[in-house]
Amino acid sequence: MPAVASISEAGYSEEPEAIWGTVENLGEDGAMITKTVWPSEAPDEYTGLFKNLARAIRNGGELAVKWEEATQVIEMIELAYKSSAEERTIVIPKI
Repeated sequence: MPAVASISEAGYSEEPEAIWGTVENLGEDGAMITKTVWPSEAPDEYTGLFKNLARAIRNGGELAVKWEEATQVIEMIELAYKSSAEERTIVIPKI
């Protein structure tokens, strides 16, 4: 794997194509749909999110990503792991 650039170097936060992923799900007709997942068009977004988090912790500022939104993402990731481990489709509960 290539070396990771430091925050001050060109190429920081860019993900090499070798680590891009794929998402597979079933369409309404039961056919498998596969999509390549590529990095964000704006790679600096993560840096801004971490800076926002630091400001919120230090100064009590407002979070750009609300706790409720973050927990929903974590729940989706946990369901994906469970689906993989159990080798079955898991119905996502309505939020």
